[in-house]
Amino acid sequence: MPDPWVRMLNSKRGLHLVVLYLNLGDWRIPWSVRVWRGKGQTSLAQLACKLLATVPTALALDAPVIVLADTEFGTIEFLQAVQRRG
Repeated sequence: MPDPWVRMLNSKRGLHLVVLYLNLGDWRIPWSVRVWRGKGQTSLAQLACKLLATVPTALALDAPVIVLADTEFGTIEFLQAVQRRG
């Protein structure tokens, strides 16, 4: 039986994570992490939307919100989630 944590994505085998970092001044802080469970489960873009929703709005009041993401996240749902946060 294959390892339940190992998945294939774009011909790459491994543990695929979606990580949200906050850049606050000189600090880069890992805010939250989600594990992609594989095909047929919550998509990478949906996981990223959930991570964006966890950031308190108070953190984004005094600074611009900049989201850097791989093209894998280029879905309408994700882009709308980024727009709501910005």
